[in-house]
Amino acid sequence: MHIPRFIGDLNVNVDDYDAEYVRIARFLDKFLPTVQEPVTQQSVNLTDDNHATFESVEIIKELINKGKKDWVIRRVAEKIVQYLKPKDYEREIAAIYNFVTRRLRYTKDIHHVEYVHRARELLSYHKKGADCDDFVILTGSLLQSIGHPVRVVIIGNNYANKEDYSHIYLQVQLKDKWISLDGSVPGARVGWEAPSFATKKVFSMDGFGDLTIPGYQSLFSLRNAIILIIAGFLLRKLLLSRK
Repeated sequence: MHIPRFIGDLNVNVDDYDAEYVRIARFLDKFLPTVQEPVTQQSVNLTDDNHATFESVEIIKELINKGKKDWVIRRVAEKIVQYLKPKDYEREIAAIYNFVTRRLRYTKDIHHVEYVHRARELLSYHKKGADCDDFVILTGSLLQSIGHPVRVVIIGNNYANKEDYSHIYLQVQLKDKWISLDGSVPGARVGWEAPSFATKKVFSMDGFGDLTIPGYQSLFSLRNAIILIIAGFLLRKLLLSRK
């Protein structure tokens, strides 16, 4: 009996992220039911003070480190980058990011409950509900499973309380740069991050080199735009008065 030497996908277009998602989703529909190992959930108990945010970050880092070693996660990451040229790391990052943003649907946690998922569980079906923590866990696990270093970033917009963090996202290292991957914001792309914040903290995966970054307001924020308009008007008035 003739056994074909190649059974694969035909007419693959790696630059069409929607088509690529369909290809991977079809693979998952066949592959995931064959995985016999049960998916366990992790109970998360947090304190009620400001330390809860940092406890959450440590749990997320732990889930990423566990996820990157999961053979299912590694298999899915290999499938995502299967038809890219070897060592095209920029496109590997983009392929994984665009897969995750199509696989998950941003959905808030249960009211007053901090809920996190294992990376494998987040693959379970199309448009699975997930919040920003989960986007970080799945993206970080997939990227690290094929060798990409990542780190975790938290930011807050409360200028009155610099310990009030409200959002989390991922950064991945590409050569000597760290690229932001904020998958839970609609319309975001690889490299996008919030243009302004009151406080920002960066966590390395090994616990060394954590950074706290002072607040920054975008030049194009509404307040600064108003200031620029007023300054321009006054300058124009001054110049006209001298003619």
